Formats: sequence, structure tokens, C-alpha cells
Amino acid sequence: MNEENFVNGISAPLQQTLFEWREDVIRPKLMMEKIVRPKVQAALTDADLHEGFETRYGPKVDCRMIVFDQKIAPSKKWWPKRGRAGAAFLAVAEKQAIPNLASAKGQVPPIHKHFGDPRLEETAFRLKKVRSAD
Repeated sequence: MNEENFVNGISAPLQQTLFEWREDVIRPKLMMEKIVRPKVQAALTDADLHEGFETRYGPKVDCRMIVFDQKIAPSKKWWPKRGRAGAAFLAVAEKQAIPNLASAKGQVPPIHKHFGDPRLEETAFRLKKVRSAD
């Protein structure tokens, strides 16, 4: 693409001069590349490949969750007795404030290894299996 085609085809419809395009688009991209380039690894390591494989094909935990509003701390009173945990949990999960979680009775996508939040991953993998009340 030559300069004339660029000006007529790209910068003119955007009502920008070639100078404005250089300063507003090209220069920030070049500066960002200069900042980020030293932090980018050129190749994957064996650990990266193992982690990616484990994330995709490794163990996963199906679980449900209830997200409480920060203003309203969960009290011990709502937690059901052990024998009724499934049905009581689902009843509370249907009434939570997040509509997507409420409509799915707290069901979330499977949590896998290297999930992103180590605390959530660790907690999910410590859960004990409960008979479903669905």
C-alpha cells in the first residue's frame, strides 16, 4: 500500500491526517512494543506445555457456588444440616444476587488446575462429593 492509497482509504474516512495517524496510532504501538518485548519469552518451556496440558486435559471439579454480597456476611444459620445439604444449598443458590448463578442454581463451569485464582482452585479440589438434589 502506498501513501496515497493509505491517506485516501484509511486516514481520510477517519478524518485524520497522516501525521495524526502516525502520532495517535503508530507511535503508541511502537512504544508499547519497546516496553513489552523484553518481557516476552521466545519459546515455550516444558513446564508451560505441562501446565497447559494439565489445564485442558487434567482433573476438573464440577461444583456450585453461592456468592454473598460483601455487605451481608453469610451466617451459620442458613447452612443446612449435613443430611439435607444438597436441597438446602440449591434453595439458597437460587436466591443469590447474581442472576446467572441463580438461574443455574450456583453451577459454574468446571474448575481445573492452574485456574488463575489459586485459593479458588485449592478450595474446589478439597471439596467432598455431595449427592445431587437436582
